[in-house]
Amino acid sequence: PGCYCSSLPPPSDDIHCQVCQSPFDEHQMLLCDICNAAWHMDCLLPPLTTIPHGLWKCPLCLSRHLLPQPATLHLRLPSPILDFDSD
Repeated sequence: PGCYCSSLPPPSDDIHCQVCQSPFDEHQMLLCDICNAAWHMDCLLPPLTTIPHGLWKCPLCLSRHLLPQPATLHLRLPSPILDFDSD
């Protein structure tokens, strides 16, 4: 009997797209530089047509603000103009 084997290696078990859950088309997947999750470029909204240069953050990491922010953004100093409690 003939062998119906694909010339492509089987996809790895631990990589699958976060949107469609498919492990196929690994060459079209981006791995997040923060959480290492995989995303097909055409599953992203909007879809990407080229591999981005530099650091790439997935939509989940972008929404979670996992990258450290400047310390001044964490300060909650009262504004003298908006401070209604002072006399």
